[in-house]
Amino acid sequence: MTILDHIRKHTAAGDKHIYTLILTPRTSTLISQVLEEEGVLGEITILPYNLQFIPLEDDVISLEHENAFKEIWLDGDETALYNSAQALLTLQRLYGLFPRILGKGEHAERLARLLIRLNSQQITTPGLPVSQGVSEKIDSLIIVERRADMVTPMLTQLTYEGLIDELVGVSNTYVELPANIVSPPSQANTSEIQQNLLASYELNTQLTHLEDLVAEGADRRTILRMMVLASVVSGGIKVKQLESLKRVFLQTYGYELLPTLLSLESLQLLQSNPLPPSQAHLPSMKLPFTALRKQLRLLIEESEGGTDAMPNDISYVYSGYAPLSIRLVQCVAQMNAVLASFNASDSGKGKGKGKDVSQASEMPKMNAHPIVGWKGFEDVINTIPGPTIDITQTGIESKAQGPSLFPKEQSTTTVVFFLGGCTFTEITAIRWMAKRTRGRRFMIATTGVVSGNSLIESLLPAAKPKTAKVAGGSS
Repeated sequence: MTILDHIRKHTAAGDKHIYTLILTPRTSTLISQVLEEEGVLGEITILPYNLQFIPLEDDVISLEHENAFKEIWLDGDETALYNSAQALLTLQRLYGLFPRILGKGEHAERLARLLIRLNSQQITTPGLPVSQGVSEKIDSLIIVERRADMVTPMLTQLTYEGLIDELVGVSNTYVELPANIVSPPSQANTSEIQQNLLASYELNTQLTHLEDLVAEGADRRTILRMMVLASVVSGGIKVKQLESLKRVFLQTYGYELLPTLLSLESLQLLQSNPLPPSQAHLPSMKLPFTALRKQLRLLIEESEGGTDAMPNDISYVYSGYAPLSIRLVQCVAQMNAVLASFNASDSGKGKGKGKDVSQASEMPKMNAHPIVGWKGFEDVINTIPGPTIDITQTGIESKAQGPSLFPKEQSTTTVVFFLGGCTFTEITAIRWMAKRTRGRRFMIATTGVVSGNSLIESLLPAAKPKTAKVAGGSS
């Protein structure tokens, strides 16, 4: 029943009620207009409820905006961007200004600029403190734009929570198990193809295997994820191969999925190499993955990464692949771990490789270093598409320069905000960082928890509602 149905039913019955409509995160002029046209606006009190961040766990807060990625990058709707700025603004009002705001990407920059502008325009709200000094509890805000790393969510998650999300789906921290649950399909074939794509190993062979999976009737979401992964890591797929793959996909799963393929092309997640003339004029979002794989050591030998019980690097969460998004966070908040990763690789080339790995597994926690921006990684960061953000806030009432410049004995907190969503596996990787760092905690904030499946599903055509059969009607 809709709101109007309830009111009309009560009116017809002669019942009198007080109607209150609570909208989150704010009231809508459009809804008021519809209610006015229906002649019931005067009977309803409309109130806003600015819910903002919802705590999912002690170190995870989320706006639970499920379709933020599609709305921002495909639809051009920046409502999620504004809601994110408002939520981060509330954190600043409670704990003080973020001493430093860092990020990568066009929309990450827009979010940072919007946050600063809203902060300068904010009006005092009764009961809510307004702190214009630099925070002594938070050392920085790192904005991770989902579009800057589309490799990670396309991979099959291998952590406990991640696997549950992959196989069953997690929504608002809850799982709904079907009554007729059966054994999940094997992930062996897809995992092998993914690892080979990450290593740029025989791309043509992997695409052939992908066509075989289509012929076997694999989940269409899995196929689309693999197509995106192949395109992103290789800088595009050869024209003939891509056209063949698209044709086989549509013939198998239906031509109603053509808009989905067009959406992926519009997002530059499914590209041919070279680009067609119609796309040549667009700003390139091509990720230099092959170079980044070497510069940031995104692929690590399993022997160098330690074991699941005692890992040495964040790459353990994907059995040898370090999520690019989390490597970027490490470049800012855990530089020592990135450098240690390089040193481990160099030492591993010697005879004492096994001994070195064992010693690395028992290494003590690293002391938190001051937040100095992208220092030491500027050249690498600049190769990733989009502007690089590094903004220092001083505050008008600040007497100190903040914990990022003058670290104190007490621990500080680094807020990592994922614009467009983060995966459970990325959360696990950040928690590993927190365990290995002394003097710095991490608060994970996000527009929502996503997976490759949920991102692809947001681009699929909406399911048509089933039409109820009418008794006595023709079949």
